[in-house]
Amino acid sequence: MGLFYKQPSDALESDCREYDEQSVLQHCSMNYFELSRLHSRLQSTGAFHEVSVGDDDREYAISVTLAVFDTESGKEIGNAALSGATLMVLPTVMQQTLKAEVVVSWRNALVRRYQYEIPFSHSVHLFSGVNSYDDQLADLVASRFVEDARREGVFSPEYLAGALGASDYDNDLTVPEQIADYVFIDRYRYSNPLQGVMLRFEHRRFTFDRADIFIFPALSVDWSDVAALVEGEADSVRAELGSLQAQGVFPEVSLGANRRLDWQLDDRRFQGVSFSGGLVDAKGSRFHTVVYVFNKADKLIKVRATFPMVDGVNEVPPAPDLFVQGALAGIQPPGESVFMARLRAHERQTSLNP
Repeated sequence: MGLFYKQPSDALESDCREYDEQSVLQHCSMNYFELSRLHSRLQSTGAFHEVSVGDDDREYAISVTLAVFDTESGKEIGNAALSGATLMVLPTVMQQTLKAEVVVSWRNALVRRYQYEIPFSHSVHLFSGVNSYDDQLADLVASRFVEDARREGVFSPEYLAGALGASDYDNDLTVPEQIADYVFIDRYRYSNPLQGVMLRFEHRRFTFDRADIFIFPALSVDWSDVAALVEGEADSVRAELGSLQAQGVFPEVSLGANRRLDWQLDDRRFQGVSFSGGLVDAKGSRFHTVVYVFNKADKLIKVRATFPMVDGVNEVPPAPDLFVQGALAGIQPPGESVFMARLRAHERQTSLNP
């Protein structure tokens, strides 16, 4: 995730200005801290895979504003005089208040806003390093923020979906426990709501025989042109396999042409495409893969099944049409989410007013 300075809110800016104006002994300093210190503290917690300063390419961003409120009391002034008389061997202890605003966003969309008010004391003496003050501020903010983010699960797919109004694949997705000879064994929800969810099915007798079903929103403002929608996704799958070939995961990839499908299931018409082909991995093992792409309302349903091939046997397994038909009939995806409706409305508006 990326780490950034944030403009203070109007309320914090007003608090800081009014505090300064109340007395010559009161001071408020805004964002006088090194962002690299906070970066170091956040990274050291182990709560994040990677934190980078000012990186706009990260999906998540944390934006921070710090304001320190300091009042020079009589005790502090006397303490400072004594410390100065001893050439700073005795520490000067300052009582201050830190106000922090921390905003978590995903692709510029607000996820969570935190506000903290933390009283603290800071000692200055001959042997205190120049950076110790910034380190203390970073520690105060990082520890409080990480504790809250972990407790609330702010970076979980579930929290993100709720904050954005994205589809809830845990509660609003209907999945049959069994489709044909395959049983439902696992569900994986992607952190990116545009990637949706993956469902894994396993054959009742042959555990090596598995099929994965991917359900995710169509990145289109209109899904009435079904052929263009599903063929576009099929092209994306081909491109993914081509990328794996270039990386050496599957040095040999041989894919057949698209097979157009038009099925009538439970008085409902499903149009889609399918293609299959052979894969050879870096160890020389051979596989047969089959891919199907259909849509159901605003969601794309992609089915991928990969079977190991026995050495010396070139006969490929039959296409799992029956399983895919059962999946299309039995799986009920969530309807269009608020998140996708908002994105599509924005895209329509942008196309009308480029």
